[in-house]
Amino acid sequence: NAKTFGIFGSNKDNFKDAFDACMGVPMAQFVNTKLRAFDKSEIDIRMAYPLVADGRWPIIICSVDDNADPISYDLMVGTMAAKGYFVILVMPSDVTPPNSKASKITNNTRRAQQVRFTLDKIYDVTSILGDVQKRIDFDTIGIAGHGEGAWTALELIGWNRMLLPNSDLADGRIRGAYSLMPTPVSQDEEANNNQRRQIIYGRTMIAGDLDSFPEPPPGSGVIGLNLPSKSSGFGGLLGRIRGKKREEKRHDEPPQREILATACVAAGYFFDWSLKGKKDKFNEILSMNGKEIPTIGKKIRVVRA
Repeated sequence: NAKTFGIFGSNKDNFKDAFDACMGVPMAQFVNTKLRAFDKSEIDIRMAYPLVADGRWPIIICSVDDNADPISYDLMVGTMAAKGYFVILVMPSDVTPPNSKASKITNNTRRAQQVRFTLDKIYDVTSILGDVQKRIDFDTIGIAGHGEGAWTALELIGWNRMLLPNSDLADGRIRGAYSLMPTPVSQDEEANNNQRRQIIYGRTMIAGDLDSFPEPPPGSGVIGLNLPSKSSGFGGLLGRIRGKKREEKRHDEPPQREILATACVAAGYFFDWSLKGKKDKFNEILSMNGKEIPTIGKKIRVVRA
């Protein structure tokens, strides 16, 4: 195959370099803590920051799937931290099983409230880090989410579950949302969609099976990364249930390290563009379109609304 030239004529394959970095062991330090929530329950928090990095670290707050093991996110959280970010993963406390519409809405609101509360208490939460706290850029914040938490990330930046603007849960402190493998939308949610046109606070990227959720409004600028995985946990690599050695592999898919690494590359580009103001990283996202994922040969698709 002829080598694809970048937008500015460079033939250096930045994607391959970023991919190889995401396949390696993240150069990150992890610290666990707890935060007493507004209702006296405890929120589990796992923080990650670079072992080696220059400058100050913007914050990426992570909202994750219900009942997942926080450590199962280290592969992804670690790659973001290693790129020069302070990553803080929030485990929703006392989330009830989503057996009814009411509990799903309650869980949804609770996740968003606990992420916002963690941001409210961010100085207290990070005080245990000592001098490391001085490296954090508390004014520059993005959000990443996975599974149900992927919708929380979108809602906190001003979208509802039909990808229509709705600022009911939005938080103006957050500049960009990376939504990984959002759970499929139910017909009930489609029937109850909210048509209000309101403000979207920041940039948005959704990575997953793009055919499984609604199309964002034309001209909204939402970026979509289609990932060739039927398993929301990449074959048990991400978001394993607490107490289980492995998540049951959906569709009998083996661990998909290469596809997860591709999602990590895109997340890195997205936050470098959205939080660090590196405009060339937007072009890097677009240039991923049509590239093959190394060693598995599947092509990446990138679209923009």
